Amino acid sequence: MKKSRNELARIENIIKTERLNVKDDFSDLLIGDLDKVLKDYFDYKGLPILSIDKTRDAYQVKISLSATAVHSFTSIPAQEVKF
Repeated sequence: MKKSRNELARIENIIKTERLNVKDDFSDLLIGDLDKVLKDYFDYKGLPILSIDKTRDAYQVKISLSATAVHSFTSIPAQEVKF
C-alpha cells in the first residue's frame, strides 16, 4: 500500500510540474501579438494556432498557420525604436 501511495504522489508531482503555469489570458495575448507580427510577412485567414508544451526543463512552442502568400521585401523597413 505504501508503494502505491508513493507512486501516486510521484505521478501527481509530475502532472503539477509539467503543467504550464500561466494565466488564461496568456495564450490569447500571445496569439494576438503573433498575429500582428506574422501579418507583416504572410497573407492568411484566421489566427495562428499556438501550442506550448513543457518538457523537463524547457518549453516546446509551436506556431502554425496556413499562408496563402509570402510578402517579399527588397529591404527590411526601418522601424522607430521607442524606449
